[in-house]
Amino acid sequence: MPAEDQRFLNPPLDAFINKQPGEIIAAREVRPAFESLIQPDVDAWQLSFRSTNSKDEPIAAVTTVMKPRGGSPTNLFSFQVPEDAVAAHCAPSYTTQVLALPPNYAGTIGPNFMLPIALYAVTKGWAVSIPDHEGLLSAFAAGPLSGRITLDAARATQDFKPMNLPGRDTKIAFWGDSGGSIPTMHAAEQRASYAPDLKVAGVVSGSTLSDLREMVNYQNNGAVAGTVFTGVVGVSREYPELQQYLDQHMNPLGQGLRSVHSNVCQGWSVSLFPALNIKGLFDTPDFTREPLPSQIFDKVRLGHSTPDMPVYIFQSAGDWIVPAYATDRLVNGYCQDPDAKITYRHITVGESYTQAFFSVPGTFNWLQDRFNGVPAGGCNTAAVGAISDEGSPEMQQWLDIAGPKLTAEVKAKRGF
Repeated sequence: MPAEDQRFLNPPLDAFINKQPGEIIAAREVRPAFESLIQPDVDAWQLSFRSTNSKDEPIAAVTTVMKPRGGSPTNLFSFQVPEDAVAAHCAPSYTTQVLALPPNYAGTIGPNFMLPIALYAVTKGWAVSIPDHEGLLSAFAAGPLSGRITLDAARATQDFKPMNLPGRDTKIAFWGDSGGSIPTMHAAEQRASYAPDLKVAGVVSGSTLSDLREMVNYQNNGAVAGTVFTGVVGVSREYPELQQYLDQHMNPLGQGLRSVHSNVCQGWSVSLFPALNIKGLFDTPDFTREPLPSQIFDKVRLGHSTPDMPVYIFQSAGDWIVPAYATDRLVNGYCQDPDAKITYRHITVGESYTQAFFSVPGTFNWLQDRFNGVPAGGCNTAAVGAISDEGSPEMQQWLDIAGPKLTAEVKAKRGF
């Protein structure tokens, strides 16, 4: 458990204060596993590295990396798991390991549903980085922080000699959906200013959480209100002034729920607190409009800059987690920039989880084109029925890997 692993996860400041962002502090071999039991045939490590928080202070962070057994990949796929929680045992550095708490017990069924995406990338011959993008404080929804950690995880991975990557010539892709879209898109927006040395070929984001204030409005009394409330708590972990505001203006019920959410993962925050009246937990009619919370929410929203690499964004009109109109607005903002390179698919059929699943083959093909140097410029937006590539060989391969059970036959066929 993370509480028993502080020597690696939380090294003393003097171990990294003089290191550069992305520089490795320590490394160790690990045994990743899907659903805590099914182990892929990969080389895998965890890297502790130096990053930077939103106050420009040095921090330590962790990523789990893997590659095809014995391989020398040229491309790096950074996969941001939608952790959506503020408890340390929900981080992918723990949940991806063999004999971790079972997802149905830990409440990580949703995030673990996404893990085959990383294994699918390995079948493409790509290296993979799965960062603990919330940081040591589990600051869920603190976008600028998670973006920096994601960028520094890519730096550490490409520089880690046993990965056999071509160092600073490594082509990198970022992929994230729902809660994983937060670090993914903040990394895309910050690359030019924070990590201009990284060669980011392309970025994919689904169900993009662009504005926490908008999420509170959309999900107040809604199906995943518990997770959105967790996001408010998570942002307060990175911004002490918001934490002080919560201490002063949240009612006793809110304070109690904050304590509960601080110890459970995403599945429990959703199932135990459906239709939560988030705004009703405060001593003001709409805390999101109060000066201090509003200032912090503006800091952590997307749209402060336009990504300088090709970006593929997909959004279902029937998404019951993220409002489609907010993603439309984000894309429209990006596309005001004449240098924008945005591919946007507004999907008329489907919802959040199914579209995340069926989007994988199509978005991976798009990323492969970016790795191959195929240009993607301008704004290419369209409404489509789906982006599933149904019936294609890529979809069949993906279904083999991500189906309910990874049978011995499928594992043998795909090299797992």
